[in-house]
Amino acid sequence: MVRGEPRVRCARDIASVPGPEGSGVAYVAALPDGPILVLSGSAQVIWTELRAGPGWAGRVAEAFDVAPESICAELEDFLSALRRARLIIDLGT
Repeated sequence: MVRGEPRVRCARDIASVPGPEGSGVAYVAALPDGPILVLSGSAQVIWTELRAGPGWAGRVAEAFDVAPESICAELEDFLSALRRARLIIDLGT
């Protein structure tokens, strides 16, 4: 795990559907009332790694060839958007 990796997980009541193979897209929504978000490019990579569980920030850093120490601060805006959409929850420290 990357030091400072945000302790978050996907919320329980969500739907996540990958786009067509090779599209680099995922469709996600909080159930039962959405909205549906289309995650593409880097957002789709982050979402996929986050869903895979602990150590996700290190895998994202590796995927984008950035320093693991700097990735957590760079991810915070995206994580805030996921929180607002009720797609992730904080696990605390």
